[in-house]
Amino acid sequence: MPDPTTVDVAVMQRTGTYQTAAINGVKASCTAGEKQAAERFGQKYFGPAYTGVQLVEASAAFKPAVWRVNADPKAYAWCYATGLIEIHDTMPVDKPDGSGPVAFASGPRRALEESLSVLARHGQGASKGKLIAPGVPEAKGQKDGMTALILWVNWCAIRNGQGQAKQHGVVYGRERDVL
Repeated sequence: MPDPTTVDVAVMQRTGTYQTAAINGVKASCTAGEKQAAERFGQKYFGPAYTGVQLVEASAAFKPAVWRVNADPKAYAWCYATGLIEIHDTMPVDKPDGSGPVAFASGPRRALEESLSVLARHGQGASKGKLIAPGVPEAKGQKDGMTALILWVNWCAIRNGQGQAKQHGVVYGRERDVL
């Protein structure tokens, strides 16, 4: 699986404007230069997780320049049966009996944190400052809690990209599909 925290984008000059190729529906342009076009692409593509660009291949006779756009390192979000959401740089480890938290999202750390801070519930009282998966704490049992989590994660996937499954490199879904 490709690294979700870097993407190579082609930049070509057309009629006085430097334009990037479209990747996952995102493209950018700039009249100042190809580096600036690549930087604008990175800001649009990775949002708050964008960190910078590097020239991979310079442009040459009718061949576009290639710029590597970088973002924060990949992080994972998971949820416990209590509804508590945690974000870490490594995947959670299942216990020998198969129990443990359920991973449901991944992406560049700052973009993942920002997305979850908008889509998750913010804890109150003893859980103040923590993120909670809506519907999970109120569930009558683990099966209902898992159903609530699945419904919420599907809702997040739609809301995160206005109908797409990812925005700024953040992907919501089942572990085997996206993480």
